[in-house]
Amino acid sequence: MRATAAHLIGRRLVELRDVDLEPREDEVLIHVSACGICHGDVLIFDRDHETPRRFGHEPAGEVVACGPWVKSLTEGDRVVGCLGGSFSTHVIAREGDVFSVPADLGDAGCLAESLKCVTTVSRAAAPDFRDTVVVMGCGFMGLAAVSILARSWAKHVIAVDPVEARRQEALDLGATRAIDPTAVQTRQAVLDLTDGRGADVAVEFAGRPAAVTAAARSLRKRGRLVLGGGYSVGDAQSGRIYLDAITVHHAPPAFSPDQPDDWRRAVESMTAGVFPLDRLITHRFSLSDLQDALETASSGAQAGYLKGIVLNHVS
Repeated sequence: MRATAAHLIGRRLVELRDVDLEPREDEVLIHVSACGICHGDVLIFDRDHETPRRFGHEPAGEVVACGPWVKSLTEGDRVVGCLGGSFSTHVIAREGDVFSVPADLGDAGCLAESLKCVTTVSRAAAPDFRDTVVVMGCGFMGLAAVSILARSWAKHVIAVDPVEARRQEALDLGATRAIDPTAVQTRQAVLDLTDGRGADVAVEFAGRPAAVTAAARSLRKRGRLVLGGGYSVGDAQSGRIYLDAITVHHAPPAFSPDQPDDWRRAVESMTAGVFPLDRLITHRFSLSDLQDALETASSGAQAGYLKGIVLNHVS
């Protein structure tokens, strides 16, 4: 069938083009109702592209056609997944790469992929009874993690972010403290809040090496550092940090040893209202406005942006 898909045709330049899509073998054709904008999409948007490239990978939609080998899905099923090329009216996916979701999640279902990543990272953090947890970076994923960790056994959940509105949102979602890293040294502030002991767990979502180091330095000896952005500790203090025998989990999306189970947990949490979906989605765009959507997302906190979703209609 004929579909419309967004292509990157140069640095910060998007064009909608027609494509032909037909499901084969174990594939399904999905009508995309909404697709989340990932920070990774913004980074790709900001690169040079010599050949056109489809992108977007956080869709929610409805199965509209199935290949002959498909057994577990039927037309009309609502599904999500991590599917490349999903800034589109339709996308093709293998049966084993999509997950069924309740229809009542609506367009917010497109947050399932990113919240699955938050689920993976938060499970790696696994705070124990009366632990102090630092969440470094309170964008969309950091705030979603705060909403989970605030319901855990933790004694304190300390949110660290330079943006006042995001610190306040973290407090509203259950953080017990919020730190402005531009006003005070994070390590000293955490020590002051923990009677000189340091945090038991630090979770990094800021996506910058300096933030990773700050998160590591906030920990007590034998604390646990969970890296959602994939960076490593890398400054003059790193030797002391590792001599303190902290445990480091690199927890990008592929970290999970059981991906389907993390998807299940994320979707069940979304359905149960664990994640404040309406508060985390700050912007909605049409597919026709994807250029503006990505420019807004790249401006981040300056535009009051946390998470944008692209709704599937083309003007």
